[in-house]
Formats: sequence, C-alpha cells, structure tokens
Amino acid sequence: EDPRQARLTHLLGKTTVTVAPPSWPEIGLTYSRGSWSTSLEPIGVMPQRTNWDSVDASLSFSRPTWNASVSSSFSSNVDLLRSSAQTIGLGHAVSASYRLTNSLTFNPTVSLRRDRQEWSGVHINIPSTSLAVTYKTGDSFIFTATGAYTESQSSDGLVDTNTITATSIVSQIPNASAQNFPC
Repeated sequence: EDPRQARLTHLLGKTTVTVAPPSWPEIGLTYSRGSWSTSLEPIGVMPQRTNWDSVDASLSFSRPTWNASVSSSFSSNVDLLRSSAQTIGLGHAVSASYRLTNSLTFNPTVSLRRDRQEWSGVHINIPSTSLAVTYKTGDSFIFTATGAYTESQSSDGLVDTNTITATSIVSQIPNASAQNFPC
C-alpha cells in the first residue's frame, strides 16, 4: 500500500527427482526456473527484470547416528535490463549431522560459491562455514545455537565483506508432558 515502495513479483517453478534405493546413498536432482521483476518503481528505485535457471545435485548418506550430504549447483541469472547481462554461478557444499546422544546434535556445513559476471569477467568467491548445535531437554524444550562465517570477495576488489552470524533459539515442544512455561 506504500507508494514509496516498489512492487516485487517473483515466479518460481521447480522439479525435483530423488532416488533412494535401500542400503544406498540418496541421490537428488533439482531443476529450477524463475524470474523476478519490479513494477511501480518510485523515483530513485532501480527497476529489476531478471530470469534465472539452476540445476542442483546432491548425494546423501544416512546412518542411525549421523548423516552427510554433498551437493553442487549451477545457476544462470540474466539481467534483462542490462543488455541481457548474464551471471554464471557454481557452488559446492558439504554438510553433516551427528547425533552424539539422543539429546545433543551437531550440524556443521562448509560451502564455496563462485559467481562470474560474463559481461565484465569479474568473479565473486563466497566461502562460508556454519555450525549448529541442538540440545533437547527430555520432551519439553529444544535449544539451538548457530554460528556462521561468510566472506564475499570480488576479483576487481569492489566487494570485500566478512559476515559473522550468531543465532540462538529456544522452542517449546507442543503438547509437552512437562509443566507449561511461557516463552
């Protein structure tokens, strides 16, 4: 309702195929196609018209106390307002989950993404790592703490950022048989 804000339209189509034969790793393949565009841009707001395609592949292993996943993605973003300028992205990630006890779980993730702007030759490297620790108290509460570190650096030196994120969450399990505490 605010005329000072642009309207954003985002369309997304996605198809996923997962194969999980018994005693074998799970294999996943996803194709996504989408677009986003703005309309009613107020003065000073840059319009956006972008189409994108991506293909993601993953291989996951599961055991009673742990699971691990390796994934890769390829994406192509086309900026329709900049002479169809294209950015190609390639990313890889490794993630795991290890249940030390029935109450304590660790989830580390490491990823690397590289985007290349085809029109300028500039590439941006985006490595990141995170660790989530979850503790469940019987059947009443779940405590989750997450820490993450991400860098973004471009080959032309215009992008050079580091981000550190820390999050903590306390969740009450619905219908817990323990005493009901307000959160």
